[in-house]
Amino acid sequence: MTHEHTPSFLESDIQTREQRTVMSKRLANKVFEMTVVEILAPNSWLLRCPEFDSRVYVTSKRLQKGITQLQVGDRVSCKVATQLKLHSRTRWQFFALEVSVMSPDGHAPTAVFAPKPIQGLQATFRDDLKRLCAAGRHKQVAAGYEGWVPDAQSLEHLEAATIIVGNALNPGFPRSNRELGDECRARLASLPESVRAVLFPKLDAFFLKPRPAAARQPTVKANSLATRAQPTPSASAQWNKASALRVDSWDHATPLYTIYIDESWPVDSKEGILGGIVWRGDRPDRNKLAIPKQHVRALSTLQAHLDGLKAAGAYALPFIVEYTPPQHINRVDAYEWMLQDVLLVLLGWVLPRPPVGAGQVAGIQVVCESISRYPDGHDHTEVFRGILRQAGRFLPERYGCWGITRFHWRQKDERPPEHFTEKEVEAQGYLGLADMLCYAALNKVNPKAQELAEAVGLSQMRTYFRLNPERVKLLDQAERAQSPLEMSALLDLLYHNRQSCLADRLIDNLSLRATRDPEFVRSLIEALDREYSQKNPNLRALDHQYALVMRIIGSLPSEAPIPLQLAALAAELKRQNHFGDPLKIPGLGESYLRLRTRALENGYADQVAHVDLNLAVRQRDRFEFDAAHRLTQRLLEDELLFSLHTRVKMYSSAGQDEALTGQLSAAIMRFDRALALLQDADLSDAQRGDEWHQTAIYRAIVMIDAGQDDRKVQIEKVLKRKGFENIGQACRKLGAENTLSDQYHHYLVLRLLMDLADSTSLVAEYLGHQAPFKHLSHPWELIAFYRAWLLWPRNPELSRAYFDQALSICLQPHHGVTLQAIAAMIASIAWGMTGEGRYREKAVQLIDGNSEGDGEGAGESTIPIPALESALPTLKGQLEPWRELLDQSAPAQESVLRAALKVLPFNYR
Repeated sequence: MTHEHTPSFLESDIQTREQRTVMSKRLANKVFEMTVVEILAPNSWLLRCPEFDSRVYVTSKRLQKGITQLQVGDRVSCKVATQLKLHSRTRWQFFALEVSVMSPDGHAPTAVFAPKPIQGLQATFRDDLKRLCAAGRHKQVAAGYEGWVPDAQSLEHLEAATIIVGNALNPGFPRSNRELGDECRARLASLPESVRAVLFPKLDAFFLKPRPAAARQPTVKANSLATRAQPTPSASAQWNKASALRVDSWDHATPLYTIYIDESWPVDSKEGILGGIVWRGDRPDRNKLAIPKQHVRALSTLQAHLDGLKAAGAYALPFIVEYTPPQHINRVDAYEWMLQDVLLVLLGWVLPRPPVGAGQVAGIQVVCESISRYPDGHDHTEVFRGILRQAGRFLPERYGCWGITRFHWRQKDERPPEHFTEKEVEAQGYLGLADMLCYAALNKVNPKAQELAEAVGLSQMRTYFRLNPERVKLLDQAERAQSPLEMSALLDLLYHNRQSCLADRLIDNLSLRATRDPEFVRSLIEALDREYSQKNPNLRALDHQYALVMRIIGSLPSEAPIPLQLAALAAELKRQNHFGDPLKIPGLGESYLRLRTRALENGYADQVAHVDLNLAVRQRDRFEFDAAHRLTQRLLEDELLFSLHTRVKMYSSAGQDEALTGQLSAAIMRFDRALALLQDADLSDAQRGDEWHQTAIYRAIVMIDAGQDDRKVQIEKVLKRKGFENIGQACRKLGAENTLSDQYHHYLVLRLLMDLADSTSLVAEYLGHQAPFKHLSHPWELIAFYRAWLLWPRNPELSRAYFDQALSICLQPHHGVTLQAIAAMIASIAWGMTGEGRYREKAVQLIDGNSEGDGEGAGESTIPIPALESALPTLKGQLEPWRELLDQSAPAQESVLRAALKVLPFNYR
């Protein structure tokens, strides 16, 4: 059924300011009669304007007494002002008019109203029926409604039915489908018999289907090669465990919450940051969570308070939002947009639905740090109460359970918090912690903030969101999104929030939709296909998007487009390569060769290279260096088929193959060629910089292995381009800071220190400024290993600690056979250096395997360890030097240790 009508000026398809200006001039000074249909608050109402056939939300704190006494059914005259403008924007993008509401006694105080057209609700409900009731058979669903134009009452009933259908899709909604179906039939009982005859069977078929269980979760195969030490969780894992979603188990007996919010704007940035705490209760409790002094910037104090916040996960939920407002508005105007959007995301998507009865709400108090427009004591309760009530009308299952009790601003007190009175404690609350989170989120522009962010694992925090107005708007439309533009926006939303609980909950909802709506599945795949078909696709981002889509739809259809089939292989290869577990992957035989040929014939050369280069990484991680070399050579034979950026990667890949097989001069030539091509590649400065440093570091490692006379000079050039003054300053800074962004430069410096005969002073510089680290990924196992070597015998106790840390990193459960080989090398050298039998036992176990599992220590896993000879057959010839070292009865000389070190080539040592 279609219902043609002329869109009113209030509908959301009027997007430009020019259109709004034209409409406002057309309506200037015109008087409209409206009827009060609901009282939302003492000075907030829902009105209807018959001329627009629209609902109008009106709120103002400055209305005269006669207006505040309005009752349901009263008529009000509204005069439109001369300008139409956005005001208190909501996520449905209602347009607001500045009007005068003329009271009976002649006063004309200012108010604001934001109309929502209801004419489109009929079409919305019809679309829901198409997708949800007919499993793609759209025309049959609409056939019974042709020519039917519902009246206002029918539209009301259709709107209510739309909400009920949405409730049936919501996995967190407590009522059964049968109950919802009965309610939906009752709501629509007044529709014409001819309509009900077609509609009700469809509804019955929909509601009586078995309700799906929780959304499908991605299948994660246990890593059979994980070596068995149970790891110490990383800082980010500890943060997530302590605080990320423990709100699901909060005691909601008294559903009252306080949200503390602070803001920050990086200099010369359009991107604002909101940081805050959701506190379980209506007042702070310093016995459960300390109240810090405001604007603390000492790193040790900051970290101590944030560690305390982690431990208080039973009462407090931290959150950070990077928010990019529209470019045309200033920061002050954008601030309220940020507050409103963040509040709706927290209440609608992050906090679990509170156990309140029908007609009841959980109380929310919001405390913000005061700014120029909103000084200490400024109260915005009525505005945000009206916004939330309005949201609750249209999505009651998501927002109808929340109510604002107070929304106000407070000036932070700079005195030590132990001097606060109880009243001052309650007024300040946890604004200081919100300020700390905002500060830590400045890590892109502030080195001290970066150190803090790394120390507390901020980037992996599950309540760290990246939002803008369009992403927030899309959240509540995602379950009905269908157009190509909406699908692309959905991929963008999921990608930028992929590590957050927001993505998990959205994926849960979309997974339910995918089980019922094949058109939605197809739209998602086609959106990915369009992204891959762009001239310069961001393949790394697309790998993440592909993985997210697979979580939604479960598996790739057999008829998927060629780029998606390539993406499936690339994603699987990258996933296994990243975790050091390069096992055999189904589909890499003849089927891939056929797919590869078709892809090249259809113009997908760069995508083919992307898969091939990831396949080469897999082969290197299996120590199949010759096979990887043949693969990259095959690509280079047809290099003109590929873009410059892909050719850069191809030459860099070939250089790695030659370095791994001992062809050092040829490897340097390959890396030089890659760097030359990189100058003309169509890349952003950031992308070019990342590619340059990766290739230049590979080249520098080969120069060290080749013993080139100018290796120290060339490495210093690489370090200077990264921002270090010289090698000495790099030694001091890298050892003291241990940042992830400099990890490969850090590794390079250690390789140089191990190589140079005259490096005594540089080693002293490095060891004199070293600090502990908690990173658990490659190459930190090698950084810890080389630290241990440099410390022996200067500091035997600390040297052993770093040997142990290196092995612990290698033996994390998410690591696999490649890191097992590196661990075997580290344990062998640790034995040769220290003479401690436990290192020899570990090395033997890692080389020869243990079918029973190691079972060392309480709580450790007993998963069997495979023998390296069977897991990595090509490594067989290199195992004898290790065994010879382990057969010695006494610690080995350093010359023997250095020979054992070189059993693993290039960057595997």
